[in-house]
Amino acid sequence: MNIRKYLFQVILFCNFTLVIFSQDSNIVIAEGSEAIICGHIVIIDALWFYDGTIKADISILEKQNSKPITGGYKKGDEITISSEPGCTYYVYSIIKSGGLKSKGEVMLSKSPPVSSIDVKKDIITQEEHSSYEIGKYDWYVESIRNEGRKTIANITITENTALIENLVLSIGDLVWLGDKLYKVEVIQDRSKFIKTDPEKIYEPLPGKIEFKAVTEYLPEK
Repeated sequence: MNIRKYLFQVILFCNFTLVIFSQDSNIVIAEGSEAIICGHIVIIDALWFYDGTIKADISILEKQNSKPITGGYKKGDEITISSEPGCTYYVYSIIKSGGLKSKGEVMLSKSPPVSSIDVKKDIITQEEHSSYEIGKYDWYVESIRNEGRKTIANITITENTALIENLVLSIGDLVWLGDKLYKVEVIQDRSKFIKTDPEKIYEPLPGKIEFKAVTEYLPEK
């Protein structure tokens, strides 16, 4: 085979397919392209916009020409490539800029996306299984559950992935968020829906913790 022709075919293939055989922590796939992750073909079919949110149609195929498992995903959603350990990712970001015909990209990550929080607000809400950037720290709401007669929230605080503190919070606790002090006002576990339609799948809302700014606090002597 002519070496120049062979190299052209390789370059052409790479333009359309991002081949990833390892279970990488962060994977970027362009709109209209595909990647091999955990032995499966992952295709970013299209990016679209609805109700103020950008979403991605992502197809997962066991092999070429097999029936795809397709879904519309938004930032923060989990996507399971296969049942093998380490093959569940988060949609870390969906980005598209330029004209309508421009190609966007989706980043899949082993870590959930981090949301920035405006600590100047009087009320701050954080959701279960979500990460938040507060100054130089990342706050991750690991779980919200009922313990005895009260609901508690477990939060880990890290700096550059290094653990700084584990918090176990209940209503009334005080916490510093940046240079402001807040009180835990509400802790709500995952809400349940009453199934009125047996054919419909009802997704429970994530638990949440709500902080309210405190205007005055004097430490005990």
